[in-house]
Amino acid sequence: NSGKIILKSKLGNQNENIYSYFIFYHLHFKSYICQLKEQATGFVTKLNSISAVVNNIVWACGDFGKVLKTTNSGINWVVTNSPNASRDYHTIAGKDALTALVGGGPDTAVIYKTTNGGSSWSRTFRQTGGFNDAITRMNGFPGVYEFLGDPVGRRWSLLLSYDYGSAWDSEGLYILFISGETGWNNSLFVSTPSSNSFLFTNRTKLIQSFTNVLIVNHPIPGLTNSFSVWGNRNERIITGGSIMLYSANGGNNWTNVNALGSGTMNGITGSGSKWFYIKGLQAKV
Repeated sequence: NSGKIILKSKLGNQNENIYSYFIFYHLHFKSYICQLKEQATGFVTKLNSISAVVNNIVWACGDFGKVLKTTNSGINWVVTNSPNASRDYHTIAGKDALTALVGGGPDTAVIYKTTNGGSSWSRTFRQTGGFNDAITRMNGFPGVYEFLGDPVGRRWSLLLSYDYGSAWDSEGLYILFISGETGWNNSLFVSTPSSNSFLFTNRTKLIQSFTNVLIVNHPIPGLTNSFSVWGNRNERIITGGSIMLYSANGGNNWTNVNALGSGTMNGITGSGSKWFYIKGLQAKV
């Protein structure tokens, strides 16, 4: 069996409802190990990113300055005070029920931090002309977070924080960009314990940033837009968009996985040798 699950989420406004269908596959084609349940937040704002701290504590963010939080596994959601209601937020990373980082744009990349559950926020980063793609926590390194933004000033916006997002530094993270390159929302994977960063782009390539400042561009034949990426070690990487490709040697060679399902591959994750992916279709009702 393919272990296929259909997850339906409802978005919309007063005039129309949009239903998004996601097909979830277990790559080893064993029976699925979880059950998916639709949960209503009670709000119609488009959501762009979600961060699960543990099973019961989850943060989410979306358009019009919305930041949401649940502390009971999604049974109830609350809207926190907005860092800035005039901005759309595209990525979020939670530490616990009190502390989270949220990033938004569109014409200026900003990061806000809360340490009191969203009652108040402080701005810890601002970049004119930037766009937030992803904020991710480095597992195994307490307090260390990485930020990815679209290129500004002939370089990719890649920064590290060593104090839970209070201060950011780009030293040793210089990645020159080629004209026209851009990233995608939540488009960053950091392998641990080596802390190599994988950035996926719109130019038929995956960018790998090593801790020793070495930068490697991995061509991805047949896949222009890499919307998703994951790996269980530096050598074994899987990326997806219109197709799914797998590399067993750090991106030097790629094999088409011939993934099941239709639509764009929007996310890949896994644990150990078990990998999972989602494919999405969208229809208006």
